[in-house]
Amino acid sequence: MRFTNVLVALGSVAGVISTFQGVNVRNGIDVVDDNAHNATATTLVPVQLNARAKTRNKKTRRTLEKFQKSKTNDAFELDENQWVTSVKVKSKDKVSAVQLTGCTAVFFWDVNNIPSAWHIFCGNEATDGKSAAEAEEDMGLHPVSVTIVAEKQGNYDELEKAIKAVLPDLENAFEPIIYNMKDLNGDQAFRYDAIAGTKEVTQTKEKRIKKQPQRF
Repeated sequence: MRFTNVLVALGSVAGVISTFQGVNVRNGIDVVDDNAHNATATTLVPVQLNARAKTRNKKTRRTLEKFQKSKTNDAFELDENQWVTSVKVKSKDKVSAVQLTGCTAVFFWDVNNIPSAWHIFCGNEATDGKSAAEAEEDMGLHPVSVTIVAEKQGNYDELEKAIKAVLPDLENAFEPIIYNMKDLNGDQAFRYDAIAGTKEVTQTKEKRIKKQPQRF
């Protein structure tokens, strides 16, 4: 693996270096701790960048968005491929995986029952589940339990396996929620709401929003 060493003068470019702290580059997504900063450093510090992170696969596929979802109307509503880590979530915030019609959602709970949440496109459980677990690890969030919402047991199993490969301490900390598409009519979708601090995930139905097909 090739690496490039870059010297960054923190004293003169504090605003720039703050964007590097807490960033996860191994998944091609940016996980930034909004509270990360270094106001006192005045020396040159080597920053190691993975040269392979600049390489992007030219073949496009539906996968996780690069940046975290922002809160809107006091809630985080995560559609396909959207996510948020517990760094951004406060107690009593609502965190929801919306418009589920085959996709998978995962909630990582910390010791205070504050969730990180990921809405994973069906079929990407192994790859994007690994990315989600790596983000938890890279941010030092230390989840203690996991709730996985899936349409099929096989999708649940793929996601659980991917997470355990990165976070083996969670071996016996998984809770499955399997939903049945037959419970919906053609105009409905499932949504799963979690209230930070309660560790409860509630299923409801909502009007399905038709999406334009993506080209690959």
